Amino acid sequence: MDNYISIYNEVDKQIMQVAEDALNSKIDRVQEIIAFAKQANIKHIGVANCISFEKQAEVLEKHLQEEGFSVSRVNCKLGKVPFD
Repeated sequence: MDNYISIYNEVDKQIMQVAEDALNSKIDRVQEIIAFAKQANIKHIGVANCISFEKQAEVLEKHLQEEGFSVSRVNCKLGKVPFD
């Protein structure tokens, strides 16, 4: 397993450390993502979602934009389950 660490450069290791540091069991996953992105100086976030969750993805997109991120969002229709 020690051999795998050699495939990561210092920037990769720093980003992984920022991601680990952003983990916080007292906040929800969206807040963790926001904390990580801000700490990693990420300005643009992509959101891919099932077409069935388009409304929820729109809410997430607006929230991320309110936090100062530019957002690209794409709906996926692959394997769509029809609603009855």
